[in-house]
Amino acid sequence: GKPIRITDAKAIPRIVRQDDERSEEQKKEDEQYDPGVGAPIWSPDSKKILFTYRGDLFEVAADGKSAPLRRFMSTDAVSMADYSPDGRYMSIMRGGNVHVVDLKTNETRQVTTVSKAMTSLTGYEWSPDSLNLLVRWQDSTSAKSIIIPDYTKEMVEAGPRRRLIVGQSVFSQKIGIVPVTGGLIRWVEEIAPNAYYIVSAWAPDGSRLAIGEMSADFKSWRLRVADTKSLKSMPIVEQKSDRFINDWRPIVWSRDSKNLYYGADVDGWRHVWKIAATAGSTPNLVTKGKYDVGGFTRPKNSDDLILETAEKSPLELRTYSLAPDGKIVDLTGSSPVNSPTFAVGNGLIASFPSEDGKHVLLETQDRMHPSDLYYNSVENPSREPKRLTTSQLSEFAKAPLIQPKEITFQSPDGKTIHGLLYLPPNLQPGVKIGAFLDNMYADSGKNRWVGFMPSYAARYLNLAVLSVDFRSSWGYGSDFATGYYRSLGQIDADEAVAAASWLKSQSYIEPNRVGLWGWSYGGFLTEMVMFTRPGIFSAGVAVAPVTDWKHYNEWYTRHRLNLPKEDAEAYKKSSPINFADGLTGNILMIHGMQDDNVLFQDTVQMTQKLIEAGKSFDVAFYPKDDHSISRDDSRPHVFTRIMKYLYQWLGN
Repeated sequence: GKPIRITDAKAIPRIVRQDDERSEEQKKEDEQYDPGVGAPIWSPDSKKILFTYRGDLFEVAADGKSAPLRRFMSTDAVSMADYSPDGRYMSIMRGGNVHVVDLKTNETRQVTTVSKAMTSLTGYEWSPDSLNLLVRWQDSTSAKSIIIPDYTKEMVEAGPRRRLIVGQSVFSQKIGIVPVTGGLIRWVEEIAPNAYYIVSAWAPDGSRLAIGEMSADFKSWRLRVADTKSLKSMPIVEQKSDRFINDWRPIVWSRDSKNLYYGADVDGWRHVWKIAATAGSTPNLVTKGKYDVGGFTRPKNSDDLILETAEKSPLELRTYSLAPDGKIVDLTGSSPVNSPTFAVGNGLIASFPSEDGKHVLLETQDRMHPSDLYYNSVENPSREPKRLTTSQLSEFAKAPLIQPKEITFQSPDGKTIHGLLYLPPNLQPGVKIGAFLDNMYADSGKNRWVGFMPSYAARYLNLAVLSVDFRSSWGYGSDFATGYYRSLGQIDADEAVAAASWLKSQSYIEPNRVGLWGWSYGGFLTEMVMFTRPGIFSAGVAVAPVTDWKHYNEWYTRHRLNLPKEDAEAYKKSSPINFADGLTGNILMIHGMQDDNVLFQDTVQMTQKLIEAGKSFDVAFYPKDDHSISRDDSRPHVFTRIMKYLYQWLGN
């Protein structure tokens, strides 16, 4: 349990730049926002760790007894570092291609030679015998060039950025194999050129590939098996939907390379299925019940599966071991939420099994604790998994956090909606307080760490705070997860209204002081509620909101609204820009001007619409920030701005 520090990023010398044209401010910010080392990878013999830092590649002894060795030095950033399974090679992505280092000869070679403009490799996987690499290729030629000005310079500068825009971009992907010695990529046959979402996995014996292929319209998904010699592929499973296929489609081979486990929601819930990897086979349901599986994996040298499921509650995940004979073991533990060790798994992020499947690490968190690692034995599980890390500083113990309580209410279409409610600790009988819906988004009601803000608002601003699992949250089955198809900001706006009604029915809530706020989709939802459900909420804050879905990217938007030319009505009724004249309450719109996800133009155009409609509103922008508004000076400023605005209209 004792941690050993094996790197010191500050001690690693920087590459000196020839003709360095960065300003002093840019140099300072490069240091200020240094992300530290990343992407650590164990060597196959567990003696060394490969990592990247500032775009370079390093290797360090796992015992920490020697300084990191710089394996690759370049001003062109490297990424996706890995070892071959036999430990002979080290591999990286650089300039959109795969490079390998032969650790026996120290020869470095570029394995792939993709060179066409706007095409690149996006990832790779080693074959089990270390002789080949599976590579993923994409063509972004049709991505549109957008201009984002920077107004903070002495003279305004504007540079182009490439971005996929729904209905205006065609996304193309391929998957293929290249030998470790290098050469031309051989492509897997029968894969649709415009497939949007490709998941792949080598069979343990290396003879075949499993490939999950999503259609361009997201309404069908195929599981294919390809022979690695001929590269001919055949579909063995296909699923179709009248709405859209959920992206949750993990694929895992059985240890004997004869069967496949895959994730799908065929029966209305996200479950694990098993099928023989041959044409004409019939899939069998492995997990059963009215609950969603969150993830699963198979340890390398085991036939068991390690599952994460929401069987106990849609607000939490728990980890289980599932043997081929059906024996299931709970690895999560049972300690109560308010104990010193808290309930491991209530906000589980992921579980990591050992290669032999006998041990598991649990990365877990809840509303009172940020993420930490715990250990449990699969063969002799403990009711109290062993805590391995304490990620918080000692001062964290002094943070006056408030334990939320779970509540439920009904949506207009009869669905049970779950949420977590924070209340002031000294709520006085007969005293009414204001309330707001917090950071609205799918899955925002889950029992996981979200920071101090809800507790702060309840404890110090005397406001009730409600976090809601809105429509499209997982854990409630596929109908709920895809339930806002062609109805973005409509069915979930009704849920926001239902949440407000629940709050107003409580004796301690002042009905005229209920608000809401959200970021990105949550900002969009804030505007839709304020514009199309007038009079329900007295104040709202919309951060980085989509105001017209025709501006947003292809992948996300086409899932939910089809294409603009095919479904103009869905875009019209789901875009706040068309409902500006409905605003009756107080709204603050916030946007980062460097945002290349939800473009700043969305808020600018909404501002003009509100002016034309004669509406009163507030607006704030952050000239140097992108979608996250995460700079050291901007982050506290934007959250202070949000809280001040909500307190102004909702506080006592």
